[in-house]
Amino acid sequence: MSKTFCVLAGFWTGVFVEEWNGLRWSKVAAPNAPLRPRYDSEFTGGTCVSTTFCVATGGYAVSNAAWRPLVEQWNGQSWRVATLPKLPQHYNGKPGFRLSQVSCASSNFCVASGNAGLSSPVLNNLQWNGVTWRYVVAKSEPRLTLVCLTKNECNLTDAA
Repeated sequence: MSKTFCVLAGFWTGVFVEEWNGLRWSKVAAPNAPLRPRYDSEFTGGTCVSTTFCVATGGYAVSNAAWRPLVEQWNGQSWRVATLPKLPQHYNGKPGFRLSQVSCASSNFCVASGNAGLSSPVLNNLQWNGVTWRYVVAKSEPRLTLVCLTKNECNLTDAA
């Protein structure tokens, strides 16, 4: 983000966040998925648009090969688990998906994409409008990196 602010999100026996303050890295507390064992939660993507708005995405295991998306947001002081809408009925009892990447054009527009897992529905994306997250349909699973420059301009770039 800058010489004095950067955030790194990942997983190591649960979600893991470190922040750069211009001099050194320090661990920042971030919650794991509620009502799940700590080791079930993981981050695999993240982005910041300012020192007061960051998003980390990933998922949490609910059973063998079944995942649910996990989104956490940074407000400049702390990380909190974002409230997501309930997965559509056809996911109940079947593998869901985890999010693999997120891109934000601003604190009012983000797109998070993921892996549909063993189920084939293309409902594997979430969109943030500054207030709520909602599921959106993608044509296929992401194999490219998503970059949002503005609310109306999101581009896919080859990750290879």
